Amino acid sequence: MGPPSRLHRVCLAILPPTASKDPAVTIRLPLHELARFALTGILCLLINVGGMTLLTELVRLHYLTSLALSSATSATIGFVVNRWWTFRVQGTAVAPEYLRYVVTAAAQVMAGLWSCAWLVDGLHIPYVAAVLLVSAALAPLSYLVHRAWSFGLHWLQERPSA
Repeated sequence: MGPPSRLHRVCLAILPPTASKDPAVTIRLPLHELARFALTGILCLLINVGGMTLLTELVRLHYLTSLALSSATSATIGFVVNRWWTFRVQGTAVAPEYLRYVVTAAAQVMAGLWSCAWLVDGLHIPYVAAVLLVSAALAPLSYLVHRAWSFGLHWLQERPSA
């Protein structure tokens, strides 16, 4: 059997398998990493909601403009904290990881802006509540994409030889 295809490697990187038939491979179950990601997400959410509220209520910007601006700030902070603390990435080039992180964050911001507009303007939910709901909904996908694509981490690890 030849090496796995690129699609197969991408699927393995994004979706953790439940078991491996190869005894030389273990599944990395990153519970501490998940907890660190959640704490980092809460920090970024507080920065995002705080900045958005400040810009909307005090500066009088439209809530979507405020959300876009505060999201840029929280995404940059999120990259630094996720790289250094959450995923503990070392020895890799920062610029390509930051570019992939920004592309992912920009897609999330676009989805978040659209979702918040729908929740606020369509369903008349307060904008802060809408941001909290959308952030919670996007968090699992954000973890998977940042882990696998932004930082290039994989779920399977080879066991060290005894």
